[in-house]
Amino acid sequence: AIGRAIVREPRVFLFDEPLSNLDAKLRGHMRAELALLHERLAKTTVYVTHDQIEAMTLADRIVIFDKGRIQQVGTPGEVFNRPATLFVAAFIGMPGMNLLSVRFIGHEGSGGLLRGNGFELPAPGWLRDRVTSPGQPLTVGIRPQALRIASERAPLNLRVDVVEYLGTESQVVGHLATAGGARITATVQGDAHGLLHTTVGLTAGTEDMHVFDTASGQSLRP
Repeated sequence: AIGRAIVREPRVFLFDEPLSNLDAKLRGHMRAELALLHERLAKTTVYVTHDQIEAMTLADRIVIFDKGRIQQVGTPGEVFNRPATLFVAAFIGMPGMNLLSVRFIGHEGSGGLLRGNGFELPAPGWLRDRVTSPGQPLTVGIRPQALRIASERAPLNLRVDVVEYLGTESQVVGHLATAGGARITATVQGDAHGLLHTTVGLTAGTEDMHVFDTASGQSLRP
């Protein structure tokens, strides 16, 4: 089908989920082939997919839709590092971004705190000027790769339920050690099976936090 389209020398190619029926290994091979083909033909290509890996690896610019509405337009780096909405934050990234319900608690002379169910996180310095009311319901997002195991007292205590060892790294999956604790995933280098069924402290820098207005789903990051 691709060959028949190429010989007609169109100005624009449209691919509608061309790899959806392939197994994982062949899909990875064909992604590389399509990237090489696009480079060789130098033609505008519109590529429709539900697979974020295809979008991130093949696109120069990504348009993300939810229920027929555009959520964000940007380069792969922009949509990953600065998601505009909660939907984009949850959709882009493997494993997905950790999303925690919090409220902003302001303090004189400091950036304030993000208070959740049984935990508190330092708020990014820019957030004070972005909230509209004290105690505003917010959602803080932290990517698994940004979480670090803390040797001392940590703002997040994770009870480890599952460790997925992937060779060079492990995905540590568990829930916060609070009543109804939210599920959290952290990426740890090497084999982390020694953490299974233990409680570990996690921390993250404020520069790695994404904060969204819970009601609108919009990012508050300037």
